[in-house]
Amino acid sequence: MMLVWNGQFLKVNLKFANPILMEKIRILADGTVIENGPDVVPDTIVRVEKLLDQQVLRERIKSGAYGLVVGIDASGRVPALLMHKIVQGFRQTPLQFVAGKRTYGHDDEQNRANGIGSVIYGMRDTLEDQGGGRVLIVDDVINSGDALTDICREMRALGMTFDVAVLGAIGTDSESTTDGQAKKLGGEIFYAQIDHSTSNSFPEIYGRSDYSGVVKTPGAIYAQPAVLHDESNFHDTRVAIDNAASVLIAKLENQ
Repeated sequence: MMLVWNGQFLKVNLKFANPILMEKIRILADGTVIENGPDVVPDTIVRVEKLLDQQVLRERIKSGAYGLVVGIDASGRVPALLMHKIVQGFRQTPLQFVAGKRTYGHDDEQNRANGIGSVIYGMRDTLEDQGGGRVLIVDDVINSGDALTDICREMRALGMTFDVAVLGAIGTDSESTTDGQAKKLGGEIFYAQIDHSTSNSFPEIYGRSDYSGVVKTPGAIYAQPAVLHDESNFHDTRVAIDNAASVLIAKLENQ
């Protein structure tokens, strides 16, 4: 059968008739759909769709509640790009990136502490320039919540209201429970998938710099461009995000 996706005709099998649930395909820059290809980006799309199935998050997006989207680099960049495009379908909203906390010693901790406050302060100014609203923080996976603690702490100190949307939640300790994470971070958390007993909640995008195009180092506030010997995954990802965003925006408009 032929499928129209974002104005392009794509040839797919009947079992792939729903473009959002095509978990084993790859969308190339020329619009070609290849079956049984890498599932990194389709997995992200499916998980974002699960996030949008949650009424509170869905209605906040549709009502234009989010005045700023913050992506947590590095693995969180791809889901943040997709979520941002969806939010943009209902309100013109800027997107900013900050690296999640990753420290291996006192020097890393100190370097990050010296600059994270001013970064979040700048985000608050950006939010005010947009007329206010909530912040939507997007990441790929959450375990103890440590990677987001300093970001969320500084936002709370500045009176910023935020939600956290993550593709997967893992972990077994008390702080890794959904209630524990929400209490620790101080914001509402939306999960696409939760599994506290195994690693099954790890999204396929986790650790894939060839798709995100960036890497982060201990103590860094911003991720750095990754050295990619083959940039095909990076470029194809952007095409897939554009296509998926159009479909998901249309779905939200009809809900």
